Amino acid sequence: MPRRSKGPRLELQTGEGRTPKWIIRDGAKNISTRCDECDREQAEARLAEYILAKHDPARAIRSGSPNEVKIADILAVEMTRIAAKPNLDNHRKKELIAVCQNMGNWFGDRVVGDLNGELQERYAAERTRHVIKMVEGVRTNVDTGEHAPVAAYRDLKFLAAAINRYFKHKVGGVVTQFSPVLPEAPSPVSDG
Repeated sequence: MPRRSKGPRLELQTGEGRTPKWIIRDGAKNISTRCDECDREQAEARLAEYILAKHDPARAIRSGSPNEVKIADILAVEMTRIAAKPNLDNHRKKELIAVCQNMGNWFGDRVVGDLNGELQERYAAERTRHVIKMVEGVRTNVDTGEHAPVAAYRDLKFLAAAINRYFKHKVGGVVTQFSPVLPEAPSPVSDG
């Protein structure tokens, strides 16, 4: 059975005697961002542009039912929206873009119509904790392998908001609202 694609993502390409550069990895393809190691923010913007160019959300909407729109399209639009917010600090932008990338990797090529309760419950059961760590001097999103029901709850609410925002702006007429099947709400943290 072939391995599941990780989807388009950034990777630091290094070579002896060469300045490390960010590239976009998409399956077997490597696409240059022309961004040095220190310019991760610009590289993330190029990744968002690449994803939008690859998955044309407008074409998906024109082609038929909103249920046929790829989740990757919606997340790409959301990443672009986040990157363009002037009042959001860069650290928070990176966190939200990482959430989009992680969900995009998990949901792959699925469409909105595939988001039934069973699939969302499976996502919640398989969602693991991710942390930002310094790896070779670069802030990197690292999967700890620990189950993370609080993160799954947050992610599915975030995805529902992205889907509803997307359809509100991209589809005319009457549009139903997407409601996620959420795991149990996380318990409040006590100060004691």
